Amino acid sequence: MRNKKLKVVIDTGIFISGLFQNNENCINILNLVEGNKLILYFSQETIGELIYIIKNFARYNIDDENERIELLYNIAELFYFSMSTNTMNTKIQSCKDKYDNMFLKCASEGKVNFLISDDIKSGLHNIELGKTKILTSDDFIKRYYNK
Repeated sequence: MRNKKLKVVIDTGIFISGLFQNNENCINILNLVEGNKLILYFSQETIGELIYIIKNFARYNIDDENERIELLYNIAELFYFSMSTNTMNTKIQSCKDKYDNMFLKCASEGKVNFLISDDIKSGLHNIELGKTKILTSDDFIKRYYNK
């Protein structure tokens, strides 16, 4: 699968696990994005949640103000180089966690190959979303590298 540039939506939890919790699969996914191997999609809601969560984490866990600002700058830069979708009128089958529907809408509107989320309790993984596959970070990495 490595020769094909895939379109993906990444749940905020993947970013948190990769950036702050040293989860190897999540780090690998973020490295694929940074290496321009994946095309990342955001909607208004998904980028909003990511920036909000990162800002709050930075305020309470990073002492150096310049480091906090650099982290937020990096997220803004990531968004700048990603694809954007307008999901204001997108209709989808809802999952158990209404706050995770934004990822389904973004994936649907962007017609992405994969939605990557480790949030099993949300019910995201039980939703049929056309040709989009909804995978955990572990399953995505295994599939990406054909393991």
